[in-house]
Amino acid sequence: MGEKTIELTEEQMEKVQVLEENGISVGDAIDLLFKFREDILEHSNELIDQRLTEVTNQKSELQKQIEELDKEMEEFNKLKESPIDVYEKTKMLQDQYNDKKSYEIKVQDVKREISWANDFFKF
Repeated sequence: MGEKTIELTEEQMEKVQVLEENGISVGDAIDLLFKFREDILEHSNELIDQRLTEVTNQKSELQKQIEELDKEMEEFNKLKESPIDVYEKTKMLQDQYNDKKSYEIKVQDVKREISWANDFFKF
């Protein structure tokens, strides 16, 4: 194209000299600047898309947790409003939330409940 005269500050003139010492013309520097700008914009869109995907996944997980908590709240509200006494409510909660016994522990619990005198020999 053609040459254009531009005014530079002293600091800008020093930067132009550094560029020229490194074998880069002002025109090449401008081209590089615009290429970097395009690359940054393209890369930032990728980062935004990636973060949007992460946030969307987190939102769906939180919605599942909210649904589970809502169900649990409903159960507690039903228990609270029911005419069942405290002992029965406690037993219901233990049965529902404390069912983490292994097979061996369940077998031993059944063994403890058996009465040899009453169940087998009918004394």
